[in-house]
Amino acid sequence: MPLPEKIRVKISSEAAGSIDFTPVVSSEMAVTELLELAASAAGADAARIHHLLTHGSLVSGASRFRWERIECTLEEVGEAIHALPQPEPGRPCAFERCVRVVLRGPSARIEIDRQTGAARRFLRRSSFWDLLMGGLGAPRYSSYSYKDRADHYTLELDPQARGRMLSAASLLRYPALARQIRAALIDRIDWIVPR
Repeated sequence: MPLPEKIRVKISSEAAGSIDFTPVVSSEMAVTELLELAASAAGADAARIHHLLTHGSLVSGASRFRWERIECTLEEVGEAIHALPQPEPGRPCAFERCVRVVLRGPSARIEIDRQTGAARRFLRRSSFWDLLMGGLGAPRYSSYSYKDRADHYTLELDPQARGRMLSAASLLRYPALARQIRAALIDRIDWIVPR
């Protein structure tokens, strides 16, 4: 029996304690969406996802998803996973579709969305985002994230690229963010690019 196209899922909060009650929401979910949730939680491993589907429960983030057990074979699950987006190591970074970057250092993780990074200071022609979108070098393909539904790219910063990034931090509209970037020992940048 093939996998159903849609499935009724009950969603509740995992934050609920023994005394607190949170509402349970019931909704129709496409089975591909459920497969992506399972792949983000368990990896794109057919045996693990088959176990989740036949078990009828999955925790993702702060939410628990429950459904009637799905009767399916390991081969059917394998075919369904194969139909999901797959990592494409040869795929170039499409900066124009990037929605978020993550600046990383030994003890720092600074997430910047497009709107924040592209906000220009008064009378400035360029933005911090402009520099991040190709001005530091060509990032390499890292992975595909089912959680983000996006390809991830990464670039290890050499001293020159790090210097350009620190200098460009003055273009940010938000001085506190610029100070945070300058204070952190940023050595890597990750780009999140939806397909």
